[in-house]
Amino acid sequence: MDYRCRECGAVFNIFTGTVWSKTHYDPSTIVMLLRGFAKGVPTKHLTDEMDLAYPTVLKRRHRIQEAVQQGKRVGLPGEAPKEGLPDPEVEADEMYQNAGEKIRSAPESG
Repeated sequence: MDYRCRECGAVFNIFTGTVWSKTHYDPSTIVMLLRGFAKGVPTKHLTDEMDLAYPTVLKRRHRIQEAVQQGKRVGLPGEAPKEGLPDPEVEADEMYQNAGEKIRSAPESG
């Protein structure tokens, strides 16, 4: 859904001010692309599988990679950029899948 400012005529939507600004992709396509990027799936494979334009997806991928390398966190439109994570490496499975779980040691045999 877009919003047009009554005073200046500018159009805003959920992607305004993000790396997905001016995209024509729907949210489910964006989620699938981000999932592929995170898993390291080659851009060519993603574009062939999803029937998307290779140059467009590659450009977005490079913008995201650049933001990550600079330690930027892409936030909400109008939100000031926040610092990235303090560590240079993060394991996604520890951040999400195991969040809040207690480590249980295996019972000793014998």
